[in-house]
Amino acid sequence: MDIHLKMDAQKCQPRDVISFTAVVTETKDGQEHERRGMTTIIHMG
Repeated sequence: MDIHLKMDAQKCQPRDVISFTAVVTETKDGQEHERRGMTTIIHMG
């Protein structure tokens, strides 16, 4: 699965840190079976 995020960084300041975490949950019979996440950290230079 590919996830594409758009971010408006116009108000970011130098040295700001932004973090995105996408979490996907697999359910079986209505119960959470497995959960996975991917985090991306952006340091504004």
